[in-house]
Amino acid sequence: MIIPAFILLAQAESSGEQPAAPVWWNLVPFGILLVVLAVSMLMRGNRDRREAEEFQKGLRKNDRVLTAAGIYGTISALPETGDEVLLKIDENARIRVSRGSIRRNLTREEEAAAARDKKK
Repeated sequence: MIIPAFILLAQAESSGEQPAAPVWWNLVPFGILLVVLAVSMLMRGNRDRREAEEFQKGLRKNDRVLTAAGIYGTISALPETGDEVLLKIDENARIRVSRGSIRRNLTREEEAAAARDKKK
C-alpha cells in the first residue's frame, strides 16, 4: 500500500500536477471522532460504576434511604457479604432489597445540607 502511494506521488511530481487525495482520506476525521466518542463514553461508564460502588460501600446501619421503587426506609441490617439489605419501612414491616436498588441516602444528604448551612 505504501509503495504504490510513493510511485503515484513520484509520477505526479514529475508531471507537475498535484496528486488527488485518496477517497478513504475523507473518512479519517470521522474515524477520529468515533474513537474520541467511544473513549469518552467508556470513561463516563467507568466513572459512574465507580461512584455507584462507593455509594453502596458507604451505606451504614440506621441510614434512611430511598429505593428505586420509591420506598423510604431505614437500614436495619447490612450484611458484609451478599447483595441484600434489610430495610425497616414501618414498625412491624421489613423488606429485603438489593444494594443496587438504593438510589439515595437521605441521612447523608441531610448531614451535607446541615454542613453547608453551618458554613453560611
